[in-house]
Amino acid sequence: GFFYLDGGILNNLPVAHLPQNLDLIIAIYYEEMTRVFFEKEGFQKGRNIFYIRPPGDLPIESFDYANAKGVRETYEIGLRAGEKALRRIEELI
Repeated sequence: GFFYLDGGILNNLPVAHLPQNLDLIIAIYYEEMTRVFFEKEGFQKGRNIFYIRPPGDLPIESFDYANAKGVRETYEIGLRAGEKALRRIEELI
């Protein structure tokens, strides 16, 4: 009963492609303009969307095999943001 879409690290939040009848959408995004765009375009009208965004800027903007340190730091930032949001997600589910 769950759908999973991965939009990537930067500005790819595929909320519009999910079925309209979902009880809850958990949307992870990285740039504030992504959420602003989706709100202005009305993609969330009538939908229950919980947005999660890591604080601050990410060390990398794409998966870069040559920058293992940046990949690790970005992963850890995302992991901490997810752990911080977990209690609220459990309440929503």
